[in-house]
Amino acid sequence: FKSNITQDSSTKLLLWVGRPVKFKKIDLLINTFSEVQKTNPNTKLVLVGNFKNSILLNKLLENTDSVLKKKIYIYSKGADHDLLSKFYRVSDIYLHTSVYEGYGVVLSEAALSGLPIVSTSSDGSIENIEDGKSGFLVNSHTAAEMAKYVNLLLNNETLRKEMSKYTIRRAIKKYDEI
Repeated sequence: FKSNITQDSSTKLLLWVGRPVKFKKIDLLINTFSEVQKTNPNTKLVLVGNFKNSILLNKLLENTDSVLKKKIYIYSKGADHDLLSKFYRVSDIYLHTSVYEGYGVVLSEAALSGLPIVSTSSDGSIENIEDGKSGFLVNSHTAAEMAKYVNLLLNNETLRKEMSKYTIRRAIKKYDEI
């Protein structure tokens, strides 16, 4: 499945799933990815959602550098749970840039899939992420701050794997209570 996204199996995948609406801060997502590329050029950003008629995403991509744009993989048809689980399984980090999130279903799905999460701080992310253990909650809404934590995980495989194991254990325990 990963070979559909990249031919290089060593490429790290950063995943974002959602609706392309303004409060999801896709601009922050793309700017964060641009910052990550400066340190970790062997990464791709994977966007999964229904983007077919997204004026917001299309406008952002028009203003995105062509080299960076080639490193963004967009699955624009939306995804059922079976397909979505494949995206979670092949990804390395889940990015979440929303300024508002109620519960954050995609955050719980990412956690159950063992993805460390780097997220802006919101009610939903606070509910789903234990800062420093299952991911990182970023109070700043700047691309540089978000990228700092993404790069930390990309550059420290031991930390990423330990966080992944903790994330799964925490998620199973937390969501089993519900």
